[in-house]
Amino acid sequence: MTNEPQNENNIADSNVERLLGSAYEPVTADSDFVATTTQRMLDAAAQTQSDETIPEPLAWPLPRVLLAWSAVAAVMLLGVSLLFNSTGEIRRDGEVVWIGDKAYVLRGSEKGDGYEYVEVDGKRKDQAQQQFQFVSSNGLIPRKRPDAPKAALAKTGDTIETTAGQRRRVVLPDGSVLYINQNTRVQVGEKRDVFVSNGEVFVEVAQQTKDGKKQQFVVTTPQRKITALGTKFDVAVDDEGTGVIVTQGRVSVSPSRAEGDAAWYLAAGQQLLPDKTKSPTSGDAAPLAATPRFTHVLDWTRELVAAAQSPLVPKSKHAGGALICVDPHGQETRLELRKFHVDVHIENGFARTSIDQTYFNHENWRQEGTFYFPLPADASLSRLAMYVDDKLMEGGMAERNYARQVFDSIVSRQKDPALLEWVDGSTFKMRVFPLEAREEKRIIISYTQKLNSLYERTDYRFPGGHNLGLVRDWSVNVRVKDGGRYHWDSPSHNKIKSSVKDGDLVLTDSAKHIKPDKDVVLRLYPGGGAFSNADAKKDPVFAMAEHEGAKYLMFKYRPDLLSEGTAISEGRDYVFLFEASGNRDSLLARVQVDIIKTMLENAEHNDTFNIITAGTRTQVYSKMPQLATPQNVDAAIDFLENTHLVGALDLGKAIDVARPLLNLEAYGDVDMARWNPHLVHVGTAVPTLGERQVDVLVKRIPKAVTYVGIGVGKRWSRQFMKTAASNSGGLFTQINPDENIHWRAYDLLATLNTPRYHKVRVVDGAEKVTFLSFNDVVTGGEDFMAVARIGKDQPMPSSVIVTGVFNGETRSEEIAVGDVKKRHSYLPRTWAKLEIDRMLAEDAAKNKQKIIEFSKKMYVMSPFTSLLVLENEAMYEQFKVDRGRKDHWALYPAPDTIEVVFEPDPENPIQQHTRDRNIEVKQQPEAPKKKPTAQNVLNTIVVRVPVQMVYWPNRQHHGGGHSVTALQAMTGNYAIPSRGWW
Repeated sequence: MTNEPQNENNIADSNVERLLGSAYEPVTADSDFVATTTQRMLDAAAQTQSDETIPEPLAWPLPRVLLAWSAVAAVMLLGVSLLFNSTGEIRRDGEVVWIGDKAYVLRGSEKGDGYEYVEVDGKRKDQAQQQFQFVSSNGLIPRKRPDAPKAALAKTGDTIETTAGQRRRVVLPDGSVLYINQNTRVQVGEKRDVFVSNGEVFVEVAQQTKDGKKQQFVVTTPQRKITALGTKFDVAVDDEGTGVIVTQGRVSVSPSRAEGDAAWYLAAGQQLLPDKTKSPTSGDAAPLAATPRFTHVLDWTRELVAAAQSPLVPKSKHAGGALICVDPHGQETRLELRKFHVDVHIENGFARTSIDQTYFNHENWRQEGTFYFPLPADASLSRLAMYVDDKLMEGGMAERNYARQVFDSIVSRQKDPALLEWVDGSTFKMRVFPLEAREEKRIIISYTQKLNSLYERTDYRFPGGHNLGLVRDWSVNVRVKDGGRYHWDSPSHNKIKSSVKDGDLVLTDSAKHIKPDKDVVLRLYPGGGAFSNADAKKDPVFAMAEHEGAKYLMFKYRPDLLSEGTAISEGRDYVFLFEASGNRDSLLARVQVDIIKTMLENAEHNDTFNIITAGTRTQVYSKMPQLATPQNVDAAIDFLENTHLVGALDLGKAIDVARPLLNLEAYGDVDMARWNPHLVHVGTAVPTLGERQVDVLVKRIPKAVTYVGIGVGKRWSRQFMKTAASNSGGLFTQINPDENIHWRAYDLLATLNTPRYHKVRVVDGAEKVTFLSFNDVVTGGEDFMAVARIGKDQPMPSSVIVTGVFNGETRSEEIAVGDVKKRHSYLPRTWAKLEIDRMLAEDAAKNKQKIIEFSKKMYVMSPFTSLLVLENEAMYEQFKVDRGRKDHWALYPAPDTIEVVFEPDPENPIQQHTRDRNIEVKQQPEAPKKKPTAQNVLNTIVVRVPVQMVYWPNRQHHGGGHSVTALQAMTGNYAIPSRGWW
């Protein structure tokens, strides 16, 4: 069961997978037939490769259906030969075929099994490489990663300084990489050493050897000398001294001046606090503390990491929102974005974001616009409003297909509707009609979300990247309830102004004629500062709201996990399950490769790994676990990049193949001081062949194994990955191609390195009230949050019981319910979203009708419902659409009426407005009198054009000719005045 309903885009994929499933009938083919057929195919491929008429490699992206049907054809054609031959495990490497551990070239022969062994010479290697490149260019293996941008190079003796808001990434002469934070001064030395006088640097040390010995890398500060081999660590220098955090490997810390051999030693996951009063030469114990999540303390490097990699896909043209129109010639047109205001209300870790935007249709004809808006993955869209003429009309909730039918029927009558639909888990699409000629259109969208809170810091991010060019008036207003004493900062916008009103923190910023292509990022510190050990555990928080007779109780709790230390020193043994079936196009496969590459590059060098590629058949990378050394990692990534994406996924079989690899005893007499198996699954977890039941598949994962699930792409089984992760104390997440893949993968590894509870649940003392939680895994520094609905006749609980599993041990704590904060009106719809998510995960198809009714009742959008704006109250009653509610949490204030702005085209002085109503007409400044141009003259001549036949989908009307200007008739640049067949 996937985390989203079947939609039109998945039908072709589903049909292909069903065909693959029915085609899976393994047989043992005649060996001579196999050899002859395969050789003919290879000869044909070689001939095609050398033919001068060979087409250029197809540009990405190839249509998914084309690639899928290519995979079907490949499976059908090769099903009786290579894929299903019974002579042994078969894999291809270009022209060479490996059967077991022997290499063959497929060639017709009467010897043995029909294959003749041939020594691979240079020519054959060259031919194999050519064929491999042809396959690569057509999307049958993971896409090659684009070349990275050229990095800034530092020379010996350079001094690098950064100012406020400035950060840099430089490559040192030895290949090591230095990330430099703001307000930092660094000097590059001669022998793999740097001096940091102030500020902060993060170092990725390049391994170097001389005479078989690893060479040291040294960072010197005014107080300390940090010596490392091939490792990664952070050094921060301030008035308190030098602090060090090790994220990989080991370092030694000694005084900056040579004073004997005394030193402190830090391993990955340890933090040395900046205490300049202590010294190893005096025998002082190292001032160590629990290490926060690496990506939390290194968050300032996020954008530098992204800039160091070329993006796999262009930034989405819908990022930050986009209103797309199509002109009468089928070309996309851009509307002018005149006003873009972001209004945010933050309260107790929740945020309501409203986007108030005004567009202007500069064309001389009305248009229909489609507005795309990606939301954060955990956001819930709660409001759609639009000004129809001059009046504010709130959207109503309706069943998705019915809402679409109503919209189309109203558009055909030239009325004013708007329809907002759920495209996938994070993107919404809104259709707006009409966008009147030369007129402004104002639209309001609101959504709510739970904010990420970690180590006493709450982050808010509004996505940028608007594709409509310059915005005339851009502004943002953020109100933080009871945040008057909060500390805050913004790494994205350094001109934000702050004030305190009625105890609330208010942050504002505005600009004119800008392109809002940067995310708005705010960081709030309710405790007044950054991470410290005092933040390890917080007192429980209870909040309540009443809605339509029911009570909603929220429980927020931070367990004491930081005192447990970090688990990174335990070491891990990874088995990566890499999905390589035909539904993995080359782009998604590339993302999967990058995820594994990032995790291995940041693993400890004494960690081990193995890889399974899973489709119809499975292939194991190595007979023995491999150490995560740079050389072994490079070889493994090369293996993945040459993996063919064919067949259909048999997940049950892949798990069965992984089981012995996750068991140390299966490797025989292997000297391992410890064994800590982790199954890291990248792909969809949506099987086409074999077992498909989630609960059955989850039970096949060995109990002693930690499962880590990474859904890649839009279609993945959240239910399987969440269940498997919860049962094993692991983690799960989703990563898409347009994200900062390396950072997301690194953050997952950093989270895995942090102590955590799993299977966390909360019940009232009497176990009569059910709490719904955002997640049942809680890592160090995070808050656990759950919400319960208490019926009219149910009493408020006097206590709650929190249970969870930590390191295999079940822990339980009873907490009295007290000091309940009231009137937190975001809770009813927060609980409703959690309940909808629960029903979707349980069985989306079975619960569809329940979800629709619940979505309409609670006014929370779901995949099965849409928001619909109609022209007037009578139309809401006519079409029986539930009108928008007024009891929203922190409702964004918008006037009931506005002036409609219409601006005549200065090049068309005889133009009249398309509707007969009272509107404000903005007069253009009077231009100096001059001789009219040819275009002006042509615009004054009206001609009659013949009947046109133009097709508009879902319209079936006929009409006669119509009048246009002479210039429009000559150029063909005129609009059909109505919709249908003309």
